[in-house]
Amino acid sequence: MKHAQTKPQKGSDLKWFGLPRSAETKQPFLLRKRVFIAKAVFEAISEMSLNYKNKSKYDRL
Repeated sequence: MKHAQTKPQKGSDLKWFGLPRSAETKQPFLLRKRVFIAKAVFEAISEMSLNYKNKSKYDRL
């Protein structure tokens, strides 16, 4: 997704992001952040489901 049409091309974004405008430099950072968040969420969910399974197993016994 490029915002070249809506935003001015010169370094106006530098103030906001503290990063160069080019997508090549921005992308890996965003990707890493997204992967980190996804991993954290996945781990939390899997942990909850494991706890739930263990609980229900012991409740049945």
